Amino acid sequence: MADRTAQPPAGIGLNSALSGLSPRFLWNAADPNINQIGGAASTSGLQGTSFTSGTGMVYRRFGAAQMTWTLPSPLPTGAYTLVVVKVYPAASITNAVLVWCGSGVGFRVEASTSGGGVFENYIHTGVAGSANDQTTAVGGFNEVPWVEVYDYNGTSLVRRRRSNTGVETGGTETIGYANPGSSVLYLGDPGGAATVGVAAVGLFAASAGATESEALRDNEWRLFEPEPTPGFGTGATLGALVAGGSMFSVASAFTGGATLGSLVGGGALSLVPGVVTVPELRNWSGALLTSQLVENIVVLRISDRAVLASFTNQTSNGVTGNLSMSQVGLVPGTACLVVGFNADGSAAFTRAVTIA
Repeated sequence: MADRTAQPPAGIGLNSALSGLSPRFLWNAADPNINQIGGAASTSGLQGTSFTSGTGMVYRRFGAAQMTWTLPSPLPTGAYTLVVVKVYPAASITNAVLVWCGSGVGFRVEASTSGGGVFENYIHTGVAGSANDQTTAVGGFNEVPWVEVYDYNGTSLVRRRRSNTGVETGGTETIGYANPGSSVLYLGDPGGAATVGVAAVGLFAASAGATESEALRDNEWRLFEPEPTPGFGTGATLGALVAGGSMFSVASAFTGGATLGSLVGGGALSLVPGVVTVPELRNWSGALLTSQLVENIVVLRISDRAVLASFTNQTSNGVTGNLSMSQVGLVPGTACLVVGFNADGSAAFTRAVTIA
């Protein structure tokens, strides 16, 4: 399994590597009405407008709308980690609250513009001297995502940011925290009209620490379940999985009622080419046929008359007259009957051989 490197589709939940951080909220703009922690829908219904960036990332602009979530567990009472993925597509961003816990408690993330650049305001509400303000350079409005990771250990808040131009040095602030005392979280602000878009949000009731916070800053899509890796698992082979029964299929999955086990056993899924050799090709009169073109060849399994392979336009050896053919799916050791002929009836033969 590998961490995701792009926004996942709907229905993708939390990366299990983060389950120890007491997850409270996981939101994906590609699945905007669902909290992936617990699967509950927004209590206020779907609000805002969906947009898709030039790279295919979905984000949501709330404008003057707001979505309300009742979380399956209470909001953080002390330590927490908050991840916000957003875009600033235009400079006309009025002041707006993006993520917040309610009036006078918890945390609040705001965004606006100041002097032509992005102005971000992160606040612990209800705590004197709690504002943690960060301002970017002027300009640079586009749909490249920004990632903010706020890591609070109960005493110190560390902000780690990746802007649309790269990683920036984070700030640290000793700060108090007013316990929200509820399970209600908000996205958007009914008093705002912001053009800023939000692509994903993750909230945990524990401090992630420096290593995990930096990993989330560098790859925000690590929040979600990893991409499945094609393969059979550590140390497993196809043969072992078939023999152990873990890779057998129902009969309807394959043509003619076959199962994966029978296909492997019969050679249809062999990965190493088997070789069929007709030694000293001769005609019905017994004459050795060297450099002989044979237009049609069929290989039948003797035990059940199943057709294992067919070949066209094969030429025998110019000295020995041997006629050899190979194909993936032919299992060595299988007894076969090889039948060959040309359209005009010449070079006709039938020979029993064993696949090598």
